[in-house]
Amino acid sequence: MSITQNIIRTVLLYVVVLAGLIMLVFFPREADIAVSGKAMTIDYGYTFSWGQYKENISGWLTHIRENGSLGDTRYNNVTVEDELKRYFPNSLKIIVLAFVLSIFVGIAKGIFDYNSAKTKKIY
Repeated sequence: MSITQNIIRTVLLYVVVLAGLIMLVFFPREADIAVSGKAMTIDYGYTFSWGQYKENISGWLTHIRENGSLGDTRYNNVTVEDELKRYFPNSLKIIVLAFVLSIFVGIAKGIFDYNSAKTKKIY
């Protein structure tokens, strides 16, 4: 199999995974909560609606087209881009540190395994 076929297959796989993730995120999640009786019993209910599901996805796509933004967060009407600008640098520091640490620990473990493979110790 050629390298271009592998690249195309990988890109298509990422597109399918991204589409599935978007479909999962926009799943309607409004629950029906009611209180009934003298004991004030709470009744939870959920009814799935394809119309609400379609509305969630189309509303998000429309918001991207019209505003050029991924939308607002649920806290204080802050956009997703503002949250990314706020939290991404700190997250990147942690990711890079973890990557570098894993390289050093992996190399050390490889050296240990190589040296311990030469000896026949029974534990």
